[in-house]
This record gives sequence, structure tokens and C-alpha cells, in this order.
Amino acid sequence: MAWLGIDLRADEWMKNISLARLQTIIIAGLVLVLIIFFVYYQIENESETDLALAKERAEAADRAKSEFLAVMSHEIRTPLQSVLGYSNLLMNTRLDEKQISCLDTIQSEGKILLRIVQDILDFSNLRKASPELKEDSVHLKSLIEETYRTIQPMAEKKGLVAELEIDPELPAVVRTDGVRLRQALLNLYGNSVKYTEKGSVKLSVEYRAAGRSPGVFEFQISDTGVGIKPDDLDRLFEPFIQLAHVGSSPREGAGLGLAIVKRIVELMGGRIEVASEFGKGTRFTVFFDFQIEELTESDSEESSQIRTLRSEVSRRVGDLYPLRVLVADDNPMVRRLITLYLEVLGYTPDQVDDGKPVSERGGAYDVIITDLRMPGLDGPGAARIVREKSGIADRPWIIGVSATLAEKEIERAMDAGINDFLGKPFLESDLEAKIRSIPWLEEHGASEVDEAENGDDAIDSSFVSGGMGFFSDELIEQAIEETRKIAGEMVDAEKEGNWDLIREKVHYLSNTAMALGIESLYADSKRLQKAAESKSKDCLALITLLQENFANWEKSR
Repeated sequence: MAWLGIDLRADEWMKNISLARLQTIIIAGLVLVLIIFFVYYQIENESETDLALAKERAEAADRAKSEFLAVMSHEIRTPLQSVLGYSNLLMNTRLDEKQISCLDTIQSEGKILLRIVQDILDFSNLRKASPELKEDSVHLKSLIEETYRTIQPMAEKKGLVAELEIDPELPAVVRTDGVRLRQALLNLYGNSVKYTEKGSVKLSVEYRAAGRSPGVFEFQISDTGVGIKPDDLDRLFEPFIQLAHVGSSPREGAGLGLAIVKRIVELMGGRIEVASEFGKGTRFTVFFDFQIEELTESDSEESSQIRTLRSEVSRRVGDLYPLRVLVADDNPMVRRLITLYLEVLGYTPDQVDDGKPVSERGGAYDVIITDLRMPGLDGPGAARIVREKSGIADRPWIIGVSATLAEKEIERAMDAGINDFLGKPFLESDLEAKIRSIPWLEEHGASEVDEAENGDDAIDSSFVSGGMGFFSDELIEQAIEETRKIAGEMVDAEKEGNWDLIREKVHYLSNTAMALGIESLYADSKRLQKAAESKSKDCLALITLLQENFANWEKSR
């Protein structure tokens, strides 16, 4: 029986050993699981950190690229403004055939360079994760006709027939991003002209209704050009790709046009197809589902308004709408060019080279054309001060000029009170279009400035024709000295808020100006008188302008 007791104890001991082993295995397993989990967590955490770091680095690199492109754009566009602008002005002078040929070449090559720069910037902007579309009511037929009119001269210059075919059932107004749509159509239509040496290029637009759904808008651009090889069709929309064409001359550009088109079409929810037969021609077809909008009464009146506007185009905008204009740009070449443009349009602008004078006396002008990037006080900074003084959002009307016009730059400028924008390089016609689009221009018309010339306060030309001839030199000098003194007194009165004294002094000045026949002083006095009556914050700027104009008159008399 003793051996039986030993066996029982041995079994119990073995069970204890087994249990201890099992506990050890369980503990070891738990430790192993914890180790695995810890290692996995570390790896996962490191992976997430690496991903976040990689994302941060990628975003930083993307920002650096965008900043580089913005700087590059500014550095290239600013001299391009002078090249294209001055050559365009020279075209309006008396030239011989050789000079005209040289200028044609300068303008042609300058426009190619501008197109390359613009393509690179457009491609960079469109690569962003979510570039914005600015949808609005678009008069589709007008947009298509404008696109055709832009391309038609290019086609005819090459001896091509440019055709346009619009579906008579095409809805009048749709909701879309008109700027992007026109950009895509211009790129496609322009490409057709570029790769076609003889024959025709055609833009056709068709609308296919589909019950209650929006229906399909089909834009087709076809040509009789060199065509595309079947093997090249797959690479057609890749960036920086320029296909080699047998028997065709080298083509200008960066190879981004079609890549930009494809990105725009995709952003707008459309699709693009291409069919081509090498040596015979190519056809691009773009499909969109635009939301159709109802034609309003104001829309139906648009054509008559356009006709009225066109009847006035033959007259200079400066004759139709006399405005006081200030030009601010730190680049003397660009500043002079804008001034020349304005002179052609019928204006005699004042010029400054930074934002400080704009902030000090900008309220005395109807229109300010200012560069956005200037050393010291820049365009938006000056605009903000002008707005704070006047308290009016659209007078003076401020047009910002820049070689970049990046999205953030435009937002900052708009927040500061800038009303409209011009991208360098621009032509005289672009500037005229901006002036004609000022919302209050019609109500301003010629009346506000002409009031001092043709109204009750007008200078009697028969009275002033003799001008200073009626007075002795001593009396004239006395009047000039008194005018200087009064101008200084008005500055002090404005600082003290003594509006009665300003009105009294400015009345004296206007009478002196009328007696002496100094029209500029008279006009400045009448504007200042109105400002003083309304206790306007622009009074100081108007007094400063009066002093400067009077000093200029003294030098020239």
C-alpha cells in the first residue's frame, strides 16, 4: 500500500508540474502577445509618423513649388508686359513694312512665351487636390461666339477656313464655370489651328435633351490637320508631351495644353473623347451635363445693351467718361506704359511709385490702378487705408495689377478693398474693358466732371480768355502767394475739423482761379468745396492734390 501512496503523490506532483508549465506557457503567451502588440504598435506609430512626416514634406515641397512658380511668373510677366505693351503701341505709329514685320515677330514670340508661362501656372493650379470652380449663369451662345472670334483671325492668318456651327435648340443660359469652359475650348480650338496647315477647323455645339434630366451638351472641335498616330493616342493627355509629326515643323509650347483641358473637363464633371486618322485630321468631343437656367428679362435685354455699348466703342472711353486716374507702380517702365495706354484712351493720369501717396490722397481720384506688389506700402495696404478714410467700397474704383494673381493674393487684395484685377501682361484694350466695366460708370458719365465745366459753376470762357492779361504782374504774384497761404491754412483747418473755414477759403480760391483763368485750380476748388460741404474724409487728399496741381501750374506758366 506504501507504493500506492507514492504513486498518488507522484500523480499529484506531476499534475502540479503540468499546471505550473501551463501557467508558464500562458504567462509566456501573454507576454509574447504583449510584445507583439507593442512592436506592432511601435511599427504602426512609426508608420503613421512617417506618413505624416512624408505628407508634411510633400505639402512643403508643393508650397515651395507654388511659391517658385509665382515668383517665376512675376519675374517673366513683368518684362513681358513692357515687350508686348510697347510693341503694341508702336503698331499704331507710322511704320514701314520692315518695321511692321519686326514688330509682328516680337509680338508673336512674346505671346508664345506668355502662353508657355500661363500653361505651366494653370497646370500647377489644376493639380491641387480640390481646385475651385466658380459657377455662375453663363450665356452659352455668347461664350461660344467669343471663343470662335478669338480663334478665327489665327486660322485665317494661316489660310484656313474657321467654321462655327451652333445647335438652334441650344439653351440660352446654363450654370457652369464660364472661364474654365472657355479656357478648355480655346485650348482645343487653338490646338486644331496649330496642327493644321491647310483646309479647315470647326467648332460645333449640339444639345440633346433627355426628358427631365439636364440633357447633354456636346462640343466638337475637328480639323483637317496632320492627325495623330494610333500609338500616340494613349499619351495624348500626358503633361509635357509633344508628339512628333512626320513632315510638320517643330511646335512651340510646353506640351501642357491637352493635359490642362482634360483636367478642366474632369473637374467640371464632363468627359473628353478623341478620334484621329493620321494625315487626315483629328476630332475632339467634349460632353457636359450643364444645369439649364431660365432666361430672365435682364438677360433678354443684354443684346440691346451690347449694341448700345458697341455704338460707343468708336468714341474714346475718356471722352465718354472723364475720370481722375492715379497710376501706382514701382517699375518705371510699366508705370509709363500704363500711362501711355490711358493717354490713348483719353485720360491724363497722375503717377506715383509706391503705395504711400495712394494711401494719402487716393480718395481724390475716381480710379486707382495699382501694382499689388510694391516695396514699402503695397497695393492692398494702400487700398485698405483709402477705404478706411472714405468708408465707401467702390469709390474710388481700385484696379489691382499683378504678374501673379495667385488665389491667395487675390483674396488678400479683395479683403483690402481692391475691386478688380488685371494680370500682366495686358494691352490697352484690356485696360479699356476694365474701365468700361466699372458699375457706377454710367451714372457718373461725363456729368460729374463736366459739371465744373458746363454747369452753373462753369468758367465763362469769354471772361477768362484774357486771363491774367487784365492784371498787373504784381497783382498776379500777390494772388499766387495768397493761394499758397490759403492752401496751407486749409490743411490746418482740416486737421482741426474746422469745416466752415475750409468752405470760406476754398470759395476764395475758386473766385481767384476764375479771375486768373486757372482751370485746373478752379476744378480742384469745386471738388474740394463739395467734399467740405459733406465733411468728407477725402478733404486732406483733395487739398494735397490742389497744392500739387497748383505747383505744377506755377512751373509751366
